[in-house]
Amino acid sequence: MLARHNPVDIENALRSASPPPPFPPAADRQAWRDIARSAGDAAVAALIARAEEDATTPIPALPATLWLEFQRNGQREGYQEPRSKRRALLASLVLAECLENKDASLIRS
Repeated sequence: MLARHNPVDIENALRSASPPPPFPPAADRQAWRDIARSAGDAAVAALIARAEEDATTPIPALPATLWLEFQRNGQREGYQEPRSKRRALLASLVLAECLENKDASLIRS
C-alpha cells in the first residue's frame, strides 16, 4: 500500500478523521457538572471515595525487565498485571479530579 500512496498523505488523512475525545477537557466545568448530575450523587460519591483510597495505594513498579521477560517468553502476566493496576489507579484519580475539581492548577486544556 505504501508503494502506491504517500505516507504523509495517509497520516494526514488519519489525523483529520480521528473522532473527538470520549470525555470533555477537565477545564470544561459545565460538561463535568452535567456528567456528575446525570451519574447521580451516589455514583459520584462512590467514585470519589474510591479515588481517595486509590490515592494512598502504592503504585506498582513497572521496570523494563518485566517487558523484556514478556518479549522473551510470551508470558504477559508479569508485565500486564502491574501495568493494568497503574492504569486503573490513574483513571480513578483523573476521573475523580475532573468531577471534583479540587486542584484547578492541575487542569490543562
